[in-house]
Amino acid sequence: MRRSLDRRSLTVLGPRLLALAAFLARRHGRTAVELLLKHGRAWLSDPSNDAKRTALVGQLRGWSERAGDTAGATASRLAAEIEKRRPSVSGWERELMALRYEIVDLSPGPVREAALEAYEAQAWAGPSLLLGPARGAKTRRKVLTALAAEADMLRTERLSHEERRRATEAVEGAQAACYKRPGELPAGK
Repeated sequence: MRRSLDRRSLTVLGPRLLALAAFLARRHGRTAVELLLKHGRAWLSDPSNDAKRTALVGQLRGWSERAGDTAGATASRLAAEIEKRRPSVSGWERELMALRYEIVDLSPGPVREAALEAYEAQAWAGPSLLLGPARGAKTRRKVLTALAAEADMLRTERLSHEERRRATEAVEGAQAACYKRPGELPAGK
């Protein structure tokens, strides 16, 4: 049985995944963890997609065996958390905010770029939360309210002009996608 992301505090799931990837990149080289980052971004863009979840869990399990020690244990824990959870609006919103904070705290470079890509993917995941049997007007309002708050926060964050443009584009695109019919909703960008 899968639990909802908001049943436990998973505010830092995306940043934890990013931190693990950064640690592994320092140890094994960036090219060694590119597939982990690719699957992480894909899953964050559409957390309800079982194929993307399975691909990410497979990558994390592989790293848990290869990395050993603390990094391996972290990869194993993340794999278990991701495998048994489904997204909720509040969990998605916390994750989006945590990724925004993470971007601001990172130095410019490939890890900050990966954090920005994860943020964009997470913003685009918002409209996919409108799919499902119990998702109605209340869910749409929650997602739109969260995206509006993010748009406001992006105006004051310490981001470069290009980072702000990309993040704002993702948030505004997700807002527009929330008004589409269920069959037209993107699963992520």
